[in-house]
Amino acid sequence: MDDRLRHQRLDEVTLQPARPCPTYLGAERRDADRRSGLVRRVSHEYEEMPGLSLTPVQARRLFGLRADVCERLLGELVRHELLRCTVNGRYVLNRPAA
Repeated sequence: MDDRLRHQRLDEVTLQPARPCPTYLGAERRDADRRSGLVRRVSHEYEEMPGLSLTPVQARRLFGLRADVCERLLGELVRHELLRCTVNGRYVLNRPAA
């Protein structure tokens, strides 16, 4: 391309001020309904199969989640005491000892 044409086109560009990303304005980027649906789905799987014992990698594959999402989800279920993490890193249903 001719340098004169390139410079001419750059001269025609109108610059716009940068707009802040919506997340910086306090907008929530996560979908609360989808998240609660996912929590219910995983909870029900564990309740339907009380012997279910999954590593984070297995849980990620079973539920079709990204690693970071799965980690947060499992952590949330542990905080709500639905699941517990065993010493070998497996997530199991948190049942009181008999």
